[in-house]
Amino acid sequence: MGEKPSMAGDVYSYGITLLELFTGNSSNHESSTANLSLKKWVQMAFVTNVDQVLDPGLVPINCSDVQSITSESQSDCSIAVLGVGLAYIVDLSDRRISMRDARGQSHS
Repeated sequence: MGEKPSMAGDVYSYGITLLELFTGNSSNHESSTANLSLKKWVQMAFVTNVDQVLDPGLVPINCSDVQSITSESQSDCSIAVLGVGLAYIVDLSDRRISMRDARGQSHS
């Protein structure tokens, strides 16, 4: 707080927004088990327990309007999105990726 607006700050905000969208929790969320911030909660679950932090409302169950995808594909996609979000919220702003690189990663 109190810093000038910057592209590094925009990247951080974008990363937090991705985590909020895919977990269904706000950035000031504290997990009920260990009083962890949203960032720490997702980091602890990242890769091996991603399904524990994803918003269950994201994935339709038995929806005939949606083409069926495998749970493996679904997991890979979730890991990729949360991984991008975590990469954007690195604490040191000079270690965050640029907006141009962020845009490229989001489209791949």
